[in-house]
Amino acid sequence: MTGDIFCAWRRPLGVVYFAMGWRSLHKASRSAASARLNGGDLIETMLVTDERGRRFANASAFNAIRVLEAAVAVPEFEATRAVSGSGGAAALRALRASKVDAIRAGLEAYERVVFLDADTYVCRSLRPVICALEPPAIAAFAPVDVGREHGAALLRGRWRVPRGAREPNTGVLAVRNDTAALALMDAWRQAYDEIGFFMDQPALRAALHATGAPHGLLSFQFNCRGHQRRPPRATSAHVTAVPLRCRGFDRLDGRVQTRLNGGAGCVVLHSHDIREPFPP
Repeated sequence: MTGDIFCAWRRPLGVVYFAMGWRSLHKASRSAASARLNGGDLIETMLVTDERGRRFANASAFNAIRVLEAAVAVPEFEATRAVSGSGGAAALRALRASKVDAIRAGLEAYERVVFLDADTYVCRSLRPVICALEPPAIAAFAPVDVGREHGAALLRGRWRVPRGAREPNTGVLAVRNDTAALALMDAWRQAYDEIGFFMDQPALRAALHATGAPHGLLSFQFNCRGHQRRPPRATSAHVTAVPLRCRGFDRLDGRVQTRLNGGAGCVVLHSHDIREPFPP
């Protein structure tokens, strides 16, 4: 579902980003500017970063900047790869775990938040996301396609997660401030530490099952994920970014770009190759 666009909610939606390093800060600033331009009249943006990020961030793109004192020092990263500096796997795992802390920071300031990865761009109103958080739902997300879940065998064993439980794509994650949501954040962080899987999505899938947190499902247009493996069954090392833009392209290339119509009709683009300028 996408939520009732006519729900009565009229208070701000906090759009939260976690970014460190100049590349990610630039992408987050562009995404935040697009959210304020296209996301609707209730949008306020928050950047969660480290002290260095606070100094170098484009402050005009954000309503608030929050410094995460415990943020791990990785000089530059993109997705799971260090662009400069080493840091190693432990540092990058700590960086992924800091996403949970960033969402918590957003929930301290707003009653409803949507976390967006830095490599996103908002093309249309986020109002349906606000409405997808109407009670009893305390979270909403666009799920990973059935059959493409990560760590499924591991979760069925230790965590007893059933096959039908949907895996969230955490690049676009909406959360309503509620005691159940805070319990979900705690369970997510605990599961991430215990599971040992590099991605944070299997841990959230486990946490949703463990807590029984009520949640809503958004259509894929709210998280148009633009990446694909070349060849199709290649390892993650061969994942390539798919070009996307809000109005799409006259000619489409490849299965993923065709499925997403180049981005036309998407609410949120999610790719490391977004062909949109920095909004005015």
